[in-house]
Amino acid sequence: MRRDDNRQAPMTMDRSIFTSSDTHFGHRNIIKSCNRPFSGVNEMKHALIERWNRDRAPICVILCGDLSLSRQAHSA
Repeated sequence: MRRDDNRQAPMTMDRSIFTSSDTHFGHRNIIKSCNRPFSGVNEMKHALIERWNRDRAPICVILCGDLSLSRQAHSA
């Protein structure tokens, strides 16, 4: 069977897919609202990045919303 060149090959089951939502980078009020164990947004940002890098080695990541909230640009 000939594959159409515009169509992507289906993802195989051996790939690691990770879904996440509501990290709320830069959202100070989420710490209190959701009882997160951080003293501020910088501590939360660094902890989330460290845990992500330590615990995840996915091939595909699907972020399902509320990634960040800030009026300023932030970098890792």
